[in-house]
Amino acid sequence: DAILHCYTKETGYESFFLKGLYQNKNKKKALINVLSEISISYLESKNHLPSIKKIDLVQGNFIENNVVGFSMILFIGEILHQLLRNENRNEKLYEEILIFLKEVEAKNNNAHLIFLSKLIKIQGLSPLDNGQEFLNPETGNFSSKISHPYFTQENSAQWRLLLQEGNYHLPLKKSEKKNLLSSLLIYYHYHQPDFRTPKSLEVLESVFE
Repeated sequence: DAILHCYTKETGYESFFLKGLYQNKNKKKALINVLSEISISYLESKNHLPSIKKIDLVQGNFIENNVVGFSMILFIGEILHQLLRNENRNEKLYEEILIFLKEVEAKNNNAHLIFLSKLIKIQGLSPLDNGQEFLNPETGNFSSKISHPYFTQENSAQWRLLLQEGNYHLPLKKSEKKNLLSSLLIYYHYHQPDFRTPKSLEVLESVFE
């Protein structure tokens, strides 16, 4: 048996009980992957989790021979599992997850960075751009003086570009990506209660070396 944690298009974050998923003859376990889009019907219960009675794959995230893509999906999946626990219906967010998956499938190795910046905007956590040079991750404002070693003038300019353009095909140098990812996670630590660095970060960083 299994408990599936899902972000649903209709109601937001929900958990469901799926009986017998890991029995040897159950072919449905091949459908259950991180960030796979599934269609379900279920039975409500007063005292227990809703029980799934039918499950089908809408579209999967099976990325053959793409270690980088799979690592990005695991990483973003782990972040979403933290951030969406109290998230209600948000079709814009739901559609953005699907766009991210399409970008990964197209082998866009910057997709995770762009998606994280878009998630900040969708959740209403964007920094206030007042024209200053340095982003202060704690206050969420730009200022005239550097407040954190990761948020240099160059990094702050990248943030401004990400938040203004929101383009999945913005050019990013390899040397910039690690620092940008670290700064995004630092920002989440300041603005999302109990945010934890994903365990999959180490794997993601190793595949980009």
